[in-house]
Amino acid sequence: IRFHPENVCLVGVYPGPGKPSNEQINHVLYPLANAFKELWSPGVFFTKTYKFQRGRLVKAIIVPNISDMLALRQSSGFSYVTSTLFCTCCELQWKDIENIEVHTWPRRNPDDFLRHALDWKNTPSEAKQAHLFNTYYARWTPLHDLVYWDPVRFSIPDSMHLFYLGLFPHHCRRAFQIDTTTKGGMGLLSLDKDFINLLSVEEINKCYELICGNDTNMLENL
Repeated sequence: IRFHPENVCLVGVYPGPGKPSNEQINHVLYPLANAFKELWSPGVFFTKTYKFQRGRLVKAIIVPNISDMLALRQSSGFSYVTSTLFCTCCELQWKDIENIEVHTWPRRNPDDFLRHALDWKNTPSEAKQAHLFNTYYARWTPLHDLVYWDPVRFSIPDSMHLFYLGLFPHHCRRAFQIDTTTKGGMGLLSLDKDFINLLSVEEINKCYELICGNDTNMLENL
């Protein structure tokens, strides 16, 4: 629905041929953030609309920021996907990226993030800004001037790379080797004992050797 022409507003276009830098993106965001400051407080009064002949006060906010992973980090002021704090929602460090116990992930505090981002903005030198960024992994952008802005809750990675560009079927069919002709299920029900083929110790050791070898055809060999 959001891509229908009546729901799209072109705010600006930045020149190529590459993506804008972290500094350049702020110049694109400034007019957008300034317009929405007024749209939220005090709002904009239209003297006449189709349904309200005597006028109507309109308020609007930016919620949420849906972008691909790189643009999201630029526009919301987060660090890179390969940095120590790689996640926009938690403070799990890169060295613990294989930790899949969700309850152990320390949640990001949006107030702390905004405070560090403002310190970055008010720092007089680029060297000190770089030091703050490498310490707290927060950088200021014009979106932070919106009084209601929550950089953690309102920053949502777009799923375009999963679906539109075919990464989701690639992972299912190539990486996970999911085949619709093979008997299986959602993992919610217990399977028949006849369907479960237990691996022997020798077979498990062979799989372990293949994984350690990390060959390009590892999944096929497994």
